[in-house]
Amino acid sequence: MKNLHIKILHALKRIKLLLYQFFLSVLLLTGKTKSGPLIQHMWDQEKEHLRVFTELIPKYRARPTVLLPFWNVAGFALGAGKLIALFCL
Repeated sequence: MKNLHIKILHALKRIKLLLYQFFLSVLLLTGKTKSGPLIQHMWDQEKEHLRVFTELIPKYRARPTVLLPFWNVAGFALGAGKLIALFCL
């Protein structure tokens, strides 16, 4: 059961990392840096969380999900979708 939890949390951390990376890059490109430091802090936290879960995968012999490439695309798409929704409001 730990293997499954590690696999799921690893995938979720990858998605969150991509979301924050996307948000931060768009904020920097648009010059809207008021939220930039907060997003940077959250992105740094997610990088650390992902590092921990990446280390736990071999320790507990869990395999990363085979859908990881899909989650990478999904994380980017979610970031773009959220950003579009924010700008449309």
